Amino acid sequence: IGVRLPQISTMGPLASLMLAGLIPWLACVSSRGLPPPPANETRTTCGGEYGWWFQGEPCPAPQWDPVWALNLSTIPHTPWGDDISWSSTGFYDAVNASQWGMVNFDWADGSGIWQDTHPHNNEAILVEQCKRVKAQGTGTKCFVYRNTELALQWQETSRAAMTQENVDKNWFLKFKTRAACDAAVPCNIAAFHNGNDPTSVPCNKTAPISAPNCAYCCNFTAGGTSGAYNEPIGGRILSPGHTQNLFGDNALGDGQLFWDFRNQEVQDYWAQEVVLGGTDSPYVDGMFTDDPPGYGSEHPIVQSVVQLTKAEIVALQVGTQRAWTQALALVTRAKKYIAQAFQIPPVFDAGVQSNVSACAAWMRQQCAVRANESALAYLGPGSTTDATPNMSMAAYLVVRGPYSFIQAPSVVIQGRDWTDPAYRVYRLDTGTPTGPCVESPKGVFTRGWSGGHASIDCGTTSATLDFKLLPRT
Repeated sequence: IGVRLPQISTMGPLASLMLAGLIPWLACVSSRGLPPPPANETRTTCGGEYGWWFQGEPCPAPQWDPVWALNLSTIPHTPWGDDISWSSTGFYDAVNASQWGMVNFDWADGSGIWQDTHPHNNEAILVEQCKRVKAQGTGTKCFVYRNTELALQWQETSRAAMTQENVDKNWFLKFKTRAACDAAVPCNIAAFHNGNDPTSVPCNKTAPISAPNCAYCCNFTAGGTSGAYNEPIGGRILSPGHTQNLFGDNALGDGQLFWDFRNQEVQDYWAQEVVLGGTDSPYVDGMFTDDPPGYGSEHPIVQSVVQLTKAEIVALQVGTQRAWTQALALVTRAKKYIAQAFQIPPVFDAGVQSNVSACAAWMRQQCAVRANESALAYLGPGSTTDATPNMSMAAYLVVRGPYSFIQAPSVVIQGRDWTDPAYRVYRLDTGTPTGPCVESPKGVFTRGWSGGHASIDCGTTSATLDFKLLPRT
């Protein structure tokens, strides 16, 4: 359900890759082992082959007004803001969140609040979180969580669709046979799985409710030959850095069904109600649509139970793309956006900076990006000194477009330490650009701003950041 444990292969083991800055597995997404599309089908999802942030077709830019102020162009390391938003006991500190240009709040935020409300109101709590951020008046854009692969019972729009009627209409993936459905544990037992390796702690549906290690159950069996595959979560799942159970001891109502995007009704409902409907609030600027490739992103057990053929998997993935593309079009027209539509450009790291030809090639490529394709999240500096202006920041200010952001270390921004040059470089008073990137002479790239100018000299591996600082707050 989150981005902490991505699965690299459709049917392979779960890869426990924790996020750390620009996560290296982004480059591996295209090798997930998923079947190729049929010959007559074209992948339509922008942002990459399956909608993640590696290079691919650029997504249409947001239709909100361009934001040029540097402090309102920062995001925490990654576009989803995961490393600042995990607060399982209550609301995340709105003052800290408001220091960013954009934040994304995870499904687990405020779980200590919404878990005590029945039925759960996770979506309403996320909106309240954004409302608190907006109340700070800093202009921070606030995004909230939805899932592409899963219908989450603790989120109101998903729960509204999780009915016997919709299961009968094939809105969700089902057990392959009724016999497999009947053999599964009851859902109130499966909800209390403890996350242990099933080879060492096998599922036992006759054990006490706190003991089983049962990953799934069968739901909504009355109307057909089989029921919906459900992976309810709860019980002994711990949030990172915390000792309390994320879902407490009452996990009922925390089911996870799998959307079947082969169904056009499902595509429309997910795009129009789950995603677009979630941006109706004036406090919400967009959605983080987790697991955008859909089926196969996580949850390796599901395939052994639903037993989709390769052709069925392809049809499901193509339907997922159509739903995601429809959702992006809808929210973009509403002047909202989807976090996964931002791309991460090639990194302007030390290896590129120190190579004259590589540096110049990178600068030329990024200077040529069109404004309507500038929804990019550049990797920002982790540290700098006043004596040596940071190459990464100068390059960003020379090449950035009207919808571009720069990634910043959360500990630096939230620390708000004006004595720290790593913080001050993100608090430059840049103003707005007075013109485009200019290369003159060869290998030297400059851009003027109303607050000063930035330049990169690839020949000498040097940069200039000629700006004053914003007023201290």
